[in-house]
Amino acid sequence: MKFTNKKNIIKYLNIAIIIFIFIFLFLGIFFNIKMRKNLESNVTKSLKKDSQIIAKEITGYFIRYGEIANQMLTNEDLTYYIKENKPKSTKMQNPNYKKVVNTLKRIKSTDKDIFWSWLAIYSGNDLVNNEYSSEMPNNYTVKNRPWYTQVVENNGKTTYTTPYKDTLTGEWVISAVAPVLDKNNIIGFAGIDVNIKQIKTYLDSYPIGNSGNIVLISNNGTIIYEKGQELSPTTNLTKEKGIIGEIGNKMLIEKTGVQELTYKNEEKYFAYSSIEINGWSVGTIISKEDTKSQVNLFNMMSIIIFGASTVILIILASIIKLNNNYNELDELYGNLSEKEKELESSNHEISATYQQLLTSEEELRAQYDEIQSYTEIIQDLKQKYEIAIESTNSAIWEIDLEDEMMFFSNEIECILGISFNSKEKIDKVLDRIFSIEDKENFMREFTQYKRGEIEEIYTQAQVLDKEGNFKWLLFHGRGINTSSKKSKLINGILLDITKLKEQEKHIKYLAYNDILTGLPNRRSFMERIAVELTKHKFGAVMMLDIDNFKGINDTLGHTAGDILLKKVTKELIKLKDENLFISRFGGDEFIILVSGENDILKIEKYAKKIVNIFKHNFVIDNDKVYVSCSIGITLYPTHSNTVNQLIMNADMAMYKVKESGKNNYTFFNEEMTNKLKEKTRIQNILRDSLKKDGFKLVYQPQVDTYTGKIVGFEALLRLKKHSLSPAIFIPLAEEMGIIPEIGRWVTKQAIQQIAIWKKKGFDVKPVAINFSAIQLNDKNYLLFLQNVLKENMVEPSYIDIEITESIFLEKKEETIEFLNQLRALGIKISLDDFGTGYSSLSYLTFLPVDKIKLDKSLSDKFLQKDNIAVMDSIVSLAHSLNLEVVAEGVEYIEQYKPLKAAGCNYIQGFLFSKPLEVDEAEKMYYHNFLEKYAESEEL
Repeated sequence: MKFTNKKNIIKYLNIAIIIFIFIFLFLGIFFNIKMRKNLESNVTKSLKKDSQIIAKEITGYFIRYGEIANQMLTNEDLTYYIKENKPKSTKMQNPNYKKVVNTLKRIKSTDKDIFWSWLAIYSGNDLVNNEYSSEMPNNYTVKNRPWYTQVVENNGKTTYTTPYKDTLTGEWVISAVAPVLDKNNIIGFAGIDVNIKQIKTYLDSYPIGNSGNIVLISNNGTIIYEKGQELSPTTNLTKEKGIIGEIGNKMLIEKTGVQELTYKNEEKYFAYSSIEINGWSVGTIISKEDTKSQVNLFNMMSIIIFGASTVILIILASIIKLNNNYNELDELYGNLSEKEKELESSNHEISATYQQLLTSEEELRAQYDEIQSYTEIIQDLKQKYEIAIESTNSAIWEIDLEDEMMFFSNEIECILGISFNSKEKIDKVLDRIFSIEDKENFMREFTQYKRGEIEEIYTQAQVLDKEGNFKWLLFHGRGINTSSKKSKLINGILLDITKLKEQEKHIKYLAYNDILTGLPNRRSFMERIAVELTKHKFGAVMMLDIDNFKGINDTLGHTAGDILLKKVTKELIKLKDENLFISRFGGDEFIILVSGENDILKIEKYAKKIVNIFKHNFVIDNDKVYVSCSIGITLYPTHSNTVNQLIMNADMAMYKVKESGKNNYTFFNEEMTNKLKEKTRIQNILRDSLKKDGFKLVYQPQVDTYTGKIVGFEALLRLKKHSLSPAIFIPLAEEMGIIPEIGRWVTKQAIQQIAIWKKKGFDVKPVAINFSAIQLNDKNYLLFLQNVLKENMVEPSYIDIEITESIFLEKKEETIEFLNQLRALGIKISLDDFGTGYSSLSYLTFLPVDKIKLDKSLSDKFLQKDNIAVMDSIVSLAHSLNLEVVAEGVEYIEQYKPLKAAGCNYIQGFLFSKPLEVDEAEKMYYHNFLEKYAESEEL
């Protein structure tokens, strides 16, 4: 009975082994399927997250350069250069050109990834970048550039282009382009170019599984980047046949997604996310083999465990069986002879069991060697993983949800210089490195994760390292379950994003601060005063402009001008208190907010302190520089409670100071508004007249002093529909910068009128036209003049160009060269308004002129009896220099007589004729103006 029970135990044990095998096989298959699905799910989620992270990083990359392009629009020097719209053939002579290039150079130097920083002038078909030596081809056209079409299609917003080849270098670049608008019309562009090699460098370093790939396409499907391929953005993914083309179209239509596909007989996962800022899309690809290898590893480990468990059960059964045999020997020991056969049989069984044990030992050893081999493979993978972590300045962290213990990998010590125990309570860990606010943010997400409200933790924190320096860390993790199901873990990665945060901070600084002086810029001021106005407080806005700053730039150079701005800034900062907000508005203008103050005397006190700054000289490179300032002040809410109106008021008041002699301050008043309205009205009249043929010429005769006959005319500009004096609208036209255009119109009309009179049979008489100093900037005027003369078949000698001495004083060498070129063509030159301003007889000895025109004020002063000798001397000196003399503004016969006696050649004035319309001039063409005086014997 005892033997039977033991045999039953062995029988049951064998049955248990069989049941164990079946259960293990069932569980192995079940967990294999479950794990495969979990792994596939995790892989696709991770792949999708990788595509989203890359898309987000590229978006941030573009936004950074878009911000810089937009910041360029706030720079007065850059926008002024575009609005100035000088011919590109003359830009090397334009003093603003070097200033613009230097500014573009400074912008490029702020970021090593910037390939070019540039401006484009739309109507001028020119582009200026950060290199003086860069010259656009003659056939360069803005409309033909790839970025132009994209900006227009983007409704004039800041645009991030598809790759295109740079005109100068042939490199593939991407541009962030911001349009420059004038009354909603695009007049130019500010751009930042980035070589797409920079994007390749970033994407090459981003790991996707063991053999993953990344593809980046533009908004038209062109492949910009594919891992392991040369950069040549010419292939269009959407044009590919089959599943590849379908995926390309999906990437452009859908924001994000995951797709399974078979490509080149290999199964893959493909995840994609759009880059919404410019319609691009990034895709991440991984082979299913990466997932299968993990499942296969799990299967192999399961087989090993199964085999080892089976062997242990077999050994256990054998031991029980062996023990049973020994018991039987003890019982049969006394009856050896009768049980000899059974003993022999038992010996055979013992021998067989022993052989079986030897065989099992060899199998276990082989299985051990196999396990050791897998251990080495796992160790190798671990080392590669650690290398990847070290190279990305990151660390691994883990939190056990049950006991809330937190673990960091050793890399945390490299990042922060702080070591942690193998595991510590999460509260204790966070208290060591987090601020209270950052700890609350982390714990909030941790709690939400535990409740199942979010699927992952994604948060940033600013922490102190061992040296007391702040660092920014990104915590990103998601949960997984251990195989035992007893412990739920959150596994994540910690990234040091300090450099990225520093770049964001620098970009924000550039957006709100002036690069040169470090002061808040126009944008900062606009936001600050907007806040002040919402608080309904009292205060003042001061607009400060440095007087004659252009002279500093022209004489000492723009570098000296920059130094002066910095020194002025330093002095202004000394005045700063809790009421003052000082900012640079652009160029040589500063704008100052005096907040919370409505006492006029106190506001004046601030203004006086600022004016006093300029009573002392500024030393620049051992040169003493003296400058003054003009300050316009407006009060809020007294004068206005809107930002733009307050700035306009302060600007008007500031220009009122300049008109009154500079070096002072004044408060805005309504009279300034009325003057501005009148000025704006006249400006609109002038613009409208240019567009709609609103100008005309009248002709005032120049009469021979001795014969009374007309020897020529002066063409004078008038408005057809308005009675405005030229003394009012011509200075304003010069200020507006439209004088060169008006000057060409006058030149063409005068020459055409000479041709008409010639065709009608009139004797050809010279016509004088006035030439402004500003017209010297019209570098092609000489060629224009030659062409008009040739087209109308008019001899150059019938054109008389009248200049004033002011043009000579401002641009001496340039003026003399220009006059010599005119005289070489046969054009006559007259020195107009002689006797006003800086008139000096010594100028007449070397100026290339043919005649002088005595100003009316000179005639009024020196035609009195006591001063006639002075007039005689002036005329005599002019004649000794072979110069003819014209007296202007002669109104009375009493003025005519001494002029005739002094030998003055020609008379121009109301004594003989007012300025005449064309038909009136024709009637008087051969008239003798002295006849009526001869008859009355007044001569």
